[in-house]
Amino acid sequence: MGKIRRRLRFLFERSRFDEELAEEMRLHMELRAAKLRSAGAARRRFGNLTLALESSRDAWTWRWLEETRQDLRFAARLLRKKSGFTAIAAITLALGIGATTAVFSIVEAVLLRPLPYRDPGRLVVIWYQGLREKGFAKIFARYDDYKNWRRTARSFQDIAAATWAYSPSRILTGRGEAKELLAIPVTGAFFQTLGVPAALGRTFTQDDEGRGCAVVLSHAFWTKALGGDTAIAGQDLTLDQQSCTVVGVMPARFSFYPPETEIWILLGKDYQLPREAVAIVARLKPGVTREQAQAEVLALYRGAHPSGFWHDFEPRVYDLHGEFTFLASRTLRLTLIVAFCSVLLVLAIAALNVANLLLARLAERQRELAVRAALGSGRARLVRQVLAESLLLASIGTLGGIVIAIAAVRYFRHAAPIVLTVGSRVTIDPPVLIFTVLVALATALIFGLLPALSISPWSRSRWAFRSSC
Repeated sequence: MGKIRRRLRFLFERSRFDEELAEEMRLHMELRAAKLRSAGAARRRFGNLTLALESSRDAWTWRWLEETRQDLRFAARLLRKKSGFTAIAAITLALGIGATTAVFSIVEAVLLRPLPYRDPGRLVVIWYQGLREKGFAKIFARYDDYKNWRRTARSFQDIAAATWAYSPSRILTGRGEAKELLAIPVTGAFFQTLGVPAALGRTFTQDDEGRGCAVVLSHAFWTKALGGDTAIAGQDLTLDQQSCTVVGVMPARFSFYPPETEIWILLGKDYQLPREAVAIVARLKPGVTREQAQAEVLALYRGAHPSGFWHDFEPRVYDLHGEFTFLASRTLRLTLIVAFCSVLLVLAIAALNVANLLLARLAERQRELAVRAALGSGRARLVRQVLAESLLLASIGTLGGIVIAIAAVRYFRHAAPIVLTVGSRVTIDPPVLIFTVLVALATALIFGLLPALSISPWSRSRWAFRSSC
């Protein structure tokens, strides 16, 4: 560990180490001269001083790291000298990387980021689909079937129902002017199934279902309409001239469908509900697959509906994450994939354009490369120098791309041109930044390897021949 620390210190404090090394060599020479009574004899006995200095430096640091540092410093000088070329190339890369990062941040938020619930991979939703018409849309399930599965199904650790059908709104009175609220009826196990506790107070329990009216508030409604009253739990709200007890407030990041929900009202025994009107949300038991749950639910359903109208339908178990995407828009997934592929193509075009610029600039540097080749630089050394310039240029473009992506994401959140899924907050978070760095490295290889590979042994010897002439 101490050796590594010493090598890193040498990399950043080379001038001081070089002075100390030169002083140490001078002392060795003086001691050898005093012993031999002759400076010339001492120098001959000591050997090549430059070689000794280089050998000592190799013992103190990693040569490849030192050479990389030199390449980057030389590349910075070249890019600073050709500021016009650097600006054009950096802006081209920044636009490509910025667009790619912005679109990926949306893809990551909608398609890749887990839902903000406990162990979201085990959450499923059950819809009905018709058997006679394959294109029949998904419909809500029957409340009676939900109650049957809650009693008998063995595939689910928890199961709950919710509905947003048939105008789920309530009129709030007694708190200033009357307001119409979006109130989503849910069963007592709803929040327990999702695995999200309340930020204030508590959530529903199944024991609450047989009691009077109870509600849980969304964080946005609590802060905007009720002023963030921390003593709200246990108080009453008047909804449709009925007194309902507030049992809790959900966290700010909690959301379910529809995302505009302001309160969740308990689906109790007195709630008038049509027979086919609920979305069934369930949490699979550990080790149980969706296919196993599908088979059990279908068997129970067929046993309950051996004939009649509902025999022409069957329940389907879907992944909750995918269904949120479907509820936002049937084409949202395809739209995002196409948009992401499009910006990747734009980035590839930008990288190839920069590669052409580097090739043209490399042709102007033939004399410089010929001199370096004549002085002993091998092809690998010249290729590494070109790649160092590409990496530095890609770093500049990446910084600009991140700035562009941040601005684009802020505009996207403000304008909201498309409806996103529940719980999708588009941000430039660590996974997006990691993706940006990987994209920058890939881009640097694309526009850096083409010019670097053009440095062939034949062209190097040609440059050396021209320089000798």
